[in-house]
Amino acid sequence: MKKACPVCSLPHLKVFFELPKMPVFCNLLWQEQQAAQNCPKGDIKLAFCQNCGFVENVVFDLTKLEYTEAYQCSLEFSPHFQNYARSLAMQLIERHELQHKKIIEIGCGKGDFLLLLCELGNNYGIGFDQTYVYREYEKFNLMLEFIQDYYSENYANYQGDFIVCRHTLEHIQNPASFLTTLRQTIGENLDTKIFFEVPNAVDTFQNLALRAGSPAL
Repeated sequence: MKKACPVCSLPHLKVFFELPKMPVFCNLLWQEQQAAQNCPKGDIKLAFCQNCGFVENVVFDLTKLEYTEAYQCSLEFSPHFQNYARSLAMQLIERHELQHKKIIEIGCGKGDFLLLLCELGNNYGIGFDQTYVYREYEKFNLMLEFIQDYYSENYANYQGDFIVCRHTLEHIQNPASFLTTLRQTIGENLDTKIFFEVPNAVDTFQNLALRAGSPAL
């Protein structure tokens, strides 16, 4: 393919899977059958970069996406996932000494994981997500702030000791550009630590199932 990889910029992409006319969102519940059948659809053409291994949908159409409060991606109803999330939060708190720190979560969803980090480490959290829905967090509400918007350079004045971004990077059309912007907004705060968690493509393809992501720091 002539299209360059959005991560390493080399033209080494190779298509290996195609599936046309798939629903754009898998996290929306429709009230009527007809509405569900007529939901927005798009094509999938997966390619991997033979240089860096990045996988992307090369026919991805950003104009088809509209993230709203109706978008529901939370897995907090699963006891198994709750245990995983709590374990991960404790690992991050212990490994990075997250006690009485300011934490920023990019793509925080409905805020469940950020709440865990604040509750377990007595931290202050700021969450960014276009799909966030206001919820009353009782005694924790003074420890949390949510901004119903995409994180961008417009929020460079929001600085944190720890930045977490879980299962969001893969939704961004140009991840390299996003990471560059994030580095610029951090500026001279070299003590700021960053944690990314993304899906494990190899595990997904081998087992034909979506599982917990592969963390990368």
